[in-house]
Amino acid sequence: FDSSVPFWAIAMHGKKPYTGRPINLAREWQEEYLTAAEHGAGLNFALIASEGTSLQDSEYTDLFGASYREWEARIIRLYNEYNQKLGPVFNSTIVDHQKLGQFLTKTSYSNGISIYVNYGNEDISLDGKIVPAHNFVSIEE
Repeated sequence: FDSSVPFWAIAMHGKKPYTGRPINLAREWQEEYLTAAEHGAGLNFALIASEGTSLQDSEYTDLFGASYREWEARIIRLYNEYNQKLGPVFNSTIVDHQKLGQFLTKTSYSNGISIYVNYGNEDISLDGKIVPAHNFVSIEE
């Protein structure tokens, strides 16, 4: 009961594209980004052309973090990193998902690649490979 299992991702990955919640609107955007990697989800951002402060006295204050100009460089960097690490598994099915410790998860794909996600504040060493803090790695097994 103390952790979740990505049932939807296990059932649908490689069969139908899906995304997580908008990363830039999450309370902790890095956590949302890592969850997308763990679940093999596409990246999702909610963006507006104007500055977020232009919504201050409107019904859309939940979009404060949606200014394209504020996120442009980060989105490009995140998409490039994400596609490099997860691109090889986009069309593969998930064959296993494990919680390897308090902060480390492993999602294994049918093509032999596993994605290790480290939600912790310290690097984790795993069979001679390092999974950096607040990051994820792709390992062919």
